[in-house]
Amino acid sequence: MNKSLNVVLACLLLLGLISVASNVDEAAAATSSTPQAALPAGVVKPVFINKLVSINVVDVNLAPTDSGKTVSYTLSLYNGSTKSINLLDYWFRLGSSAGESFTLKLTASDSKKKTIAPKTTSYLNLYADVGSSSRLSDLILKVVRFDFSQSNYEAIVGSFKFPAGFTAEVKPGSYKKMYLGNTVINSKISQSLINSTDESHHLEVTLSYNNVGKQTVKLSKYKYVLVTSEGYMYNMTSAEVGDVELSPWNRKELLVTVDVPATVKSKSWKIIALEDAGEEGKSIPVGIYQVLLKTGSATTATDNFTYSNTQGKYKFVLNSVTRQPWEDGDVLSANIRIENQGTEPLSIPTIEGYFYFDNKVKVNFKRVISSSVVAIQPGSSVRFNAYVKLASNYQFSTAKVVLNEKKEQSAVKAGELQSSSFLTQLPVLSETSFYDIKRDGSTSKASINRVAVYEGQTTKTYTVQVAIENMEKRTISPVKLSGYFINENQEIFPATAVVGEGKVTPGSKSLVRFEAIFPKQASTANLKLIVGEAVNDQSYAEGNANADAYVNAVAYALPTDIPAKTNLKDVLLLPHTLTIDKFTPLLTNEEVIVRMHYKLDKDMNISIYPEDRKLQAAIEYFDNSKQEWVTMFQQDLNVEKAATPSLSVGEHDLEIKQPTTYDTINYDYNYRFRIYEVVGSNKKMLADRGFTWYIENK
Repeated sequence: MNKSLNVVLACLLLLGLISVASNVDEAAAATSSTPQAALPAGVVKPVFINKLVSINVVDVNLAPTDSGKTVSYTLSLYNGSTKSINLLDYWFRLGSSAGESFTLKLTASDSKKKTIAPKTTSYLNLYADVGSSSRLSDLILKVVRFDFSQSNYEAIVGSFKFPAGFTAEVKPGSYKKMYLGNTVINSKISQSLINSTDESHHLEVTLSYNNVGKQTVKLSKYKYVLVTSEGYMYNMTSAEVGDVELSPWNRKELLVTVDVPATVKSKSWKIIALEDAGEEGKSIPVGIYQVLLKTGSATTATDNFTYSNTQGKYKFVLNSVTRQPWEDGDVLSANIRIENQGTEPLSIPTIEGYFYFDNKVKVNFKRVISSSVVAIQPGSSVRFNAYVKLASNYQFSTAKVVLNEKKEQSAVKAGELQSSSFLTQLPVLSETSFYDIKRDGSTSKASINRVAVYEGQTTKTYTVQVAIENMEKRTISPVKLSGYFINENQEIFPATAVVGEGKVTPGSKSLVRFEAIFPKQASTANLKLIVGEAVNDQSYAEGNANADAYVNAVAYALPTDIPAKTNLKDVLLLPHTLTIDKFTPLLTNEEVIVRMHYKLDKDMNISIYPEDRKLQAAIEYFDNSKQEWVTMFQQDLNVEKAATPSLSVGEHDLEIKQPTTYDTINYDYNYRFRIYEVVGSNKKMLADRGFTWYIENK
């Protein structure tokens, strides 16, 4: 009989376990000022097997399921005697005041416990499925001893029944004790934040666990479920995907999030912490926490806000909002910084959203961020730009930037940004100032080199040369810029950017030429260059790719055009500098010949530059009768090209010649030797000096 009974009991005990999972707050446990949730042990009295052995309920949870409710009990069993207690002699029955009976099971790990050693305490975790209308006060947990003198072989040792209205739910600000093995963990919700949009409520909850015991424990892979006041249940997403080891007197914080449709009432929400019971498909509650639905501070537009998700905590800061011309409209762009305020690297959230004009009109923005950044290190930040296109005559009083984090199937509102001044004016830089390009992975510094105006018969080409220095420690593709010219009357003229090809090494520069063609008589005095980083849809434009907008723009005050030099020394045509230290002009019966000795230097700190320009050497004289300059001789000069004639870096002799119809020199004329730079069909005189025929001019 005894042997058969032991087999039956062993079968009854081969069941599954749930340990602890939930929110634990280290400060809540360690600080007496934090209230503790109602303790079952303080409400129900222990059951004594004898004077030295007792059983008590130290934790209880009742949570809804798809088919009803699940109740879980954590029992402490104290053996104060000098002999081991055989657990196979005892069992538990669960019933209700209405006479119902429910099947109790042990969690998987506890089903292996067979005895309690002398002078020790052990914990058992049991669970059962009960009716959907069951309350804790309806349930009666009985402790029975197997007694074969009884008709049903059981003798009731004692029972536990909670009073009406009792709940073990953890109220906001309170904490509860949880038991993992013989180690006590204090848990609570340390922070909760809800952000609501027209589409959804986004809830973020930080759960704190504090090990106040003496042993290191593992927090298992807990699941969390949000239960609304209407009884809707939503699975929450946890930042932790595996077991978490928690050593004595250490704390672990865990962020869980969930998105709930906006049609669901955001009140009286609870979070249930669940653990796998060891029975396939069965999870049991180990903690129930009431949520304080505190609206996030990010619902009011300011120039910064904090936002948390399953990865961690971010701070969003609005650096600037600018409006700049683009084709027949404008570009409105916001430069936003994302800071990592934690101690671990964070992934970059996928942000989408819209500009909200006068709290009435929404225009979805495009986001541009450097592709070279994959994470935000602790204490660091990344930047991105949000931009929209507007009609040039569109007027508004206020503009907010509403940011949402894109999820797999929805978007969660992160916050709103608005500058203290609703619109930041374009920064105006002096001609000697630097334009700092703070793009992650492509940090650069731009400056104005020179303004040059190239004259033609009916037009002139106005150009600005910009140098962009690579401030990174790696070789990068040059930052592509776009721009416009604007005059005193606020008239806008497209500026074509002409660039070279290649990469820029650390500390070296690339040159960009911005140009626009004007009627020859048009005034180009007091022009400004509006310049910014070129973008193409949702990426920064590179190389020859067309740009459809630009961001982070500034307006440059421009210097005046530099007049031609009156000698042939140090003629600047970046990245080259040309000096012709002697030349001899000759006229034969058939040709004009110029023999020269020159030196061509090259700035090796300039890696990339436009190569579409060319030089011209010319001999011209002033015709007094016609009152105009006449070209007697003209020869194109290539620079570092295979075609001849070409100028090469270093010191060299060069002879250039052209057929001529001239057969004599008119010494009444003022002859000049000139060097021109040619862009398109227009040209600019770089150097000019008089000379004497047939002798070496130095």
